[in-house]
Parts: sequence; structure tokens; C-alpha cells
Amino acid sequence: MRVPRFIIPEFALKPVRQVEIPFRIAVPTLGYRSVVSGLVSYPFKVVQAKMVFSEEANNLVEHGWFTDINDGVSTTGPPPGDNIFGREGAGAYFTGKGVVKTANTNVEFPTYGLYIKFYTFNGCAYAYTANGSIVIQQI
Repeated sequence: MRVPRFIIPEFALKPVRQVEIPFRIAVPTLGYRSVVSGLVSYPFKVVQAKMVFSEEANNLVEHGWFTDINDGVSTTGPPPGDNIFGREGAGAYFTGKGVVKTANTNVEFPTYGLYIKFYTFNGCAYAYTANGSIVIQQI
């Protein structure tokens, strides 16, 4: 009896969209500000968030990352929406001094049509420029 010859199936990787979205905004003394991305019209996962803390931040500047179906923000606190890093803990905000802080994650958002919001509270005695970026990958 003859055994049929095995044919290796063709292997093709599906191209995946990966984007780094930059955020930057001036934040007044003891003020709250948020910057909103454009509409992310495909399901995605957050790969990494990066935040720049200058020496002047002195652990008094607080950053947070949110997703929401609306692009609304608040000037008196964090924006509405879900805290990306808040699933494992209630105080999911980042502080620092003289460092570029990177938060790696693998949080998935299977919903279409979300906005990403970069939130900053400035607890310093002077205006501060918030600077960060987030890397997302289509799923």
C-alpha cells in the first residue's frame, strides 16, 4: 500500500497594524488636562505606554491612560472612561522625576470605535508640559 505524499501547507502571516500615538499638552499649576486621540476604528490591544517626567515633575505630576466611546474630557479631574491600567488596581496613575517611564501591557479592547485619552494632573508650583505616547496593535 502506498502512503500519500505529505504536502506542507503554505504559511502566510497576516499583516498587523501597529501605531504609536503621541500626546503633548501644557498643564497649568494644580490643573488637570487630557488629550484625546483620533477615533480608533478597529479592535486593538495596548502594547506599551510611555511617559516623560522631567526633573521638575518631582513626583508631583500624575499621568493616566483611559479609553472611552466618547471624546469628552474634564478639567477638574480624570476624564470619563475606563482606566487602561486600572483593572488590577484603583490607583493606576504614574508619577516620576527625571525619567521616561514605560509601562508594557497586553490589554485588549475588542470594541470598535474607541478614543484613547492621556490624562495629566500637575501638582507643581508652575506650568508643566505633559509628554507621552501609547503603542497600540490591531487585533
